[in-house]
Amino acid sequence: VTVAAGATSLPDVLSVTTPVTTPVTTPVESTTSSTDTVVATGVAGAACTVGSWVADNETFRSGFLDSAGIASEQVSVTGEIRVDIAGDGTVVTTFTDFLVVVTLADIGSVVEGASAGTETSVIVFADDGSYTVTSSQIDSTQVISLDGVVYINGPPSQAVFTGTGPFTCAGDRLDMTIPGELGDFVEIFHRSA
Repeated sequence: VTVAAGATSLPDVLSVTTPVTTPVTTPVESTTSSTDTVVATGVAGAACTVGSWVADNETFRSGFLDSAGIASEQVSVTGEIRVDIAGDGTVVTTFTDFLVVVTLADIGSVVEGASAGTETSVIVFADDGSYTVTSSQIDSTQVISLDGVVYINGPPSQAVFTGTGPFTCAGDRLDMTIPGELGDFVEIFHRSA
């Protein structure tokens, strides 16, 4: 397996090792069942977004990488993406031991993508359920390897939060549609202490 010159991201590396079809946007159903408990903070919408949030690794695994045409059982996601949102819209995203491992058994290869550091964005959350990223500064690094050989080591090709998209926030759950290189996906964040 070889990686094409100019690969700058995990999706670029994956596109070399596995066929990628054109992403199809599919409605995402809520994973909240009638037995799930949501702790109401009394705040919803834009005001609800203020606070500390942790990305749901299962949502990341199944949503983002499924859009790349990779079966979710081939993917593991560990570590943490923490998002701290201030009242003025400053958003600090911190990657702690965040690692995505894709096992491509059919060709006997393993792709690993590790992220560390922070990104700082300014995001305007509107009461109509939309958000707009007005600026981003990437101070994080991404290391992507194929079968133990590092192909990418440096800042990611784009910030986690870019452009615009819809969001919903109520109680201890924030859902954001994140534009991605392989298509948009909905990420779920859980409120953190």
